Parts: sequence; structure tokens; C-alpha cells
Amino acid sequence: DLAESELYLDLNLPDESLKLASRAEEAFAMIGMTFELARSKANHAVALARAGQYDQAGALLVEAQDLFVSLGNDAFVAQTHLQRAELLGKAGHHEQAKELALRAAATYKTLGMKTRESYAHILAGRILGDMVRWDRSLDELQHAREIIRDIPAPWLAQRIDTGMGRALEGKGRMADAIGHYEHAVRAIEQMTASLTADELRTAFVGDKLAPYEALVLHHAVSNPSLAFRWAEQAKSRALLNLLSAGIRPKVRIRDELDARQGKRLEEIREELNWLYTRLTRGVAPGESGAPAAVPETWTKIHEREQEATSIWRGLQGRHAEQLSLIRESPLTPSEIQQMLPEDTVLIEYFVARGQIVAFIITREMVHSIPLNAAWPDVLALVEKLAFQFSKFQYGKAYYERNRAALVQGTREALEKLGLALVAPLWEHVSASRSIIVVPHGPFHSLPFHALRTRGHYLIETHAVSYAPSAAVLKFCWRRQTATQTPGRPLLVGIPDERISRVRDEIQALANIFTDAKVLIGEEATFEQVKQSASSSNVFHLAAHGLFRPEAPLLSSIKLADRWLAVQDIYDLDLNASLVTLSACETGLGHDAGGDDMVGLVRGFLYAGAASLIVSLWTVDDESMTRLVTGFYANWRAGISRAEALREAQMALLEEYEHPYYWAPLNLIGNER
Repeated sequence: DLAESELYLDLNLPDESLKLASRAEEAFAMIGMTFELARSKANHAVALARAGQYDQAGALLVEAQDLFVSLGNDAFVAQTHLQRAELLGKAGHHEQAKELALRAAATYKTLGMKTRESYAHILAGRILGDMVRWDRSLDELQHAREIIRDIPAPWLAQRIDTGMGRALEGKGRMADAIGHYEHAVRAIEQMTASLTADELRTAFVGDKLAPYEALVLHHAVSNPSLAFRWAEQAKSRALLNLLSAGIRPKVRIRDELDARQGKRLEEIREELNWLYTRLTRGVAPGESGAPAAVPETWTKIHEREQEATSIWRGLQGRHAEQLSLIRESPLTPSEIQQMLPEDTVLIEYFVARGQIVAFIITREMVHSIPLNAAWPDVLALVEKLAFQFSKFQYGKAYYERNRAALVQGTREALEKLGLALVAPLWEHVSASRSIIVVPHGPFHSLPFHALRTRGHYLIETHAVSYAPSAAVLKFCWRRQTATQTPGRPLLVGIPDERISRVRDEIQALANIFTDAKVLIGEEATFEQVKQSASSSNVFHLAAHGLFRPEAPLLSSIKLADRWLAVQDIYDLDLNASLVTLSACETGLGHDAGGDDMVGLVRGFLYAGAASLIVSLWTVDDESMTRLVTGFYANWRAGISRAEALREAQMALLEEYEHPYYWAPLNLIGNER
């Protein structure tokens, strides 16, 4: 536990480290192992600090330091000095923080520990940068580099270059700063390629985006094409690398220990199957109310998810060597322009240092527009909109009683978001028929097609589709279209008392796809779905969906005999031009770092889907059925997927006032 807690801190996974360090601390206290207890307390403190619990972290660090002093362990006393310096720096006590960092550096120099001595000077340089003492900051960082001149240490080199870039930027030497930021990015990507587990790759990059952000902002106005390349390089890189390499993160059993872990993983999954099923039992048949789960059920779910995620990471295939050979060149706007359909514009959002930048690409031009909207205000509006949609968990009766207030509150949020994110771009997009949105950060959960501008919802003037990044979109475009994909449609439905319309939905689709294979109810087992999906050109799945932000790899869709989790989807072998997940919250994902969203969408893109239709919130059974059947009827009539979904949404918009009913679905990937 102690060693793993340190590893997870290095990989920027503080929640996992916190649990392991706390458990190790308790164990070593019981058996009286002072040195290990002190290390556990220090790791516990660092994990707490990264979670924002600074006071508790500081107290634990003092306890750890006292124990190291009692043991006469100068190296670890110096380490606690560094950790305390980090905390003090964040609290604004810069002078005290700097002195502790330099004190640690002196100790490490005496002990001959060069990499730690270098890191102490890096920290001192960063703190001096916070104090706007740029020359002193540069001195410390240059000294840090000189210490490790003959030591290959990319993890320190990227910190030195990031810090020097910041200091040189502060001094107005932007050309020199750019060179250091570029060196930092190269070092980060070199280190990322050596990590084995997909989730570890995404988390590792999460706190190392500063040089990417600096490069995007610097070039945004003067060189939009170059700024776009840097933005793309910071988005969905782990997903892109796996798509490029044709590798999927499967479980590998290599020895007896792995076999025991694999068996334990199966046992946990069986328990979670039962626990997740309890979450789909609502207050009444047909109601979309809150799940019928007591606190004890949630506690068991969280415990099982944490253990399953830990085992999964340990058993993931070792892809580092293969991935290091696959180095996708940064995407250029011209590559997108060559493949972009007529009358279509791509809008990619990127948030850097609190500044929202929108890149606009058509076949003829590339623009980048720094938006005037303040990031905290926009983030508050995104959260307000999510809160408005969450009120539908109280059921239809609640909506009917509060219809006017709910419609008004939602419309106000959509108006303000449209004013902030769409209106400033209108002169560049108004003449197009279709928009492809590449979101960033919290925008991945935002229904851009429902944002309002100039008195209309965006869907009233444009067909709208989405992509995790422009580079991932290029992969989706290259995959086979519906007419090129052999096979027959697969229609899967698992109805119950809460989603009773599923059977009607599957029957309606069977009338549209007369050659489809249909699996309904008990027929829709995991093995049947897995076998049939591999030869299907269209895969439609209507069932309960469950998004698990705390354990996104366990986000799932219910089948007859088990829940189909992201982990299972990685094992599917799809050749589908379209996968539709007609269930709740199937389009949500957890940003594990570097804007790599982990969820069901990621799983199906891995598995081979060219496009997906997914939902952003808990859906209404009746309107969802009408929406998907309308979409398929339109698509079969010969129009594009994006236009087919738009027409289906417009038909429901005429009937339903609230976007909850007509706007839950996103089309992701190939929109044609």
C-alpha cells in the first residue's frame, strides 16, 4: 500500500493514493514501524493537499517530520520540508516556502542526492515566479538544470522548461519562452508514452498542461493554424494514440497472481451487477425518479468500484513499447479542411489559463477567436444548466406543477450560454448548414444544439454533431460508411417496468430495418450481443444506462444477464457505422486528464464504431422512443446522420417546450 500510494501520487491520482496511504498509516501504527509510518503520513498529507484539504495536510506533515527527526533521517526530513514548502506556497506564504525549499536543497547536496537537489531548486524557482521575481526564478531553474546535466531525468526537465518558459514570458522574452514550452511538451509526451495503462496516461497529463496552454494563447491571434495544432496536441491524446496503434486496453493474465486478481475482478463485477440493478428501481413504473438505493448500497458500490478499478489498472495490457512506436503527428487544419463536407464548419473550443478560445475551420479559412466571456461565469452557467436538467429526477408530476419556472430557468441558462459561446462566432458560421463541435473540459456535457442565439435554438438553424477532438474525428471519417459496411443491423432492447416503451421502440425499428437481428429481453445476453455485434453495420441498444463518474471504466448499460461496462466494450470487435445507446447518460464522461473523457463513448470508439448517438442526461422513455425512431426513418430516407437527427429533434421541439424532451441526444463522430 505504501509503495502504491507513492506511485499514484507520481501519476496524479490523489484519490487512490489517499486510500492506500491512510490504510498503510493505520497498519504501520499498529505494528510500531516508525519509518514506514512517517512515510505513510507524508503520502497521506500530499494526497490531502491535492484534494484541497490544506490544514489537515499541514498537520500531518508536521507529524511525519517529527518522526523522521526522531529517526535522524535527514533525507526524509528534507522531503517534508519540500512538501511543506508546496503547501505554504499555495497558501501565499512565499518567503517561508522559498526558505524551506532552499534548506531542503542544501541537505540533498550534502547527501549527494542530485535529482532531489534539482527538484528543490525547481520548487524554489517556481515560488520565486509566484513572487514575480523572474531573474531569481531563472537563476534557481538554471541551477537545477546544471545539477542534472549528466543525468537523464525528463520528469525534472519538463518542470525546468515549463518554469523557465513562465519566467521568460514574465520578462517579456516570449520568443525564448516558446522554445522552453516546446521542450517541456516533448518531455511530457516522452514520459506519457512509457506508461502502460490507458487511465494512467490520461491522469498523468492532467496537471502538466501549462506549456500547452501557453503555446495556444501565444499563437491564437497571430497564427491560428499553429495554435490549433497545439490545442489538438493537448486533447484526447491517450485515445488518439490507442486508435492510431490499433491497440485496446485488455486484461492480460500472465501468472498465478494475475489469475487470482482476475478471479477477484469477476467476483466484484458480479456483486456490482446486483448493486447496479438496485439503482434502476425507481419510485414508480414509468417514472424517471431517483434511484431506490439506501446509503448502505451506495457505500458498497463505491467500495467495489474502487477495488475493481485498482485491479483493472494492474491487469491492463502492457502497451508502452508498441505505443512508443506510434507517434501521431500533430493534426493540421489543412487535414481537416480537405475532409470537411461542403457547408460545414468545425468549431473547437479550448480553455487556457481561464481564457476560452474558439477555433473556426471551414474549407476556405481558419480563425481563432478569444472569447470575452469570463471562464468562472461560463462554468457557473454550465453547472446551472445541469442543475435544471437534474430536476427531472423528481418525475413528470413535479415537472407539470413547476412547468413555467423550469422552462424559464433552463431557457435563461441556454440564452446566456449561447450569448457567450455562439454569438461571437455567428458571422463565421451563419452561412453554413452544419456545425461540428469539439468541446473542451466541462463543455463535453453541454448540449450546444440547444443553446440559443438570435431568438432561436442552434438546432433550428444548423445540424449539429460532436467529436472528442478533431484528430479523433478524422479517424471516424476514415471508417466505413453505412453503404460500405457489410452486415445487418442489430437491435437490442431490455425493457422493464421503468422503461416499458423499449419493446415498442425495438419493434418500430424492426419495421424500419426489416433485415435486422433482434435481441429482446432475456435473449439479450452478453455473449449473444458480443457475437452478433461483430457482424452488424448498425448497433442499437435500448436499456438502462448508468454513468459512474467515480469509476468511469464501470459506466454501464444493462443487458439481460449482466451490465455491459466500458471494460467489456473494449473487448467488442465492431464494424458498425453507427452505434446508438438509447439509455440514460450514455454520452457523459469523466475527464481523467488532458481532456481524455473516459466513459461509454470512449469504449465504443475503441471497439470500432464510426459514430455514436448518445444521451447527456436521464431521459424520458416516451420522447426518447419517438426521437430515435424519427432519426432512423429520416436517415433511411437518404439524408446525413446529422441532418436526420436535426429533423427528429425539430419534430419534437414543435410539441415539447422543454429541451429535456427533445435535446438529450448527441451525434458523435462521422456525421455523414
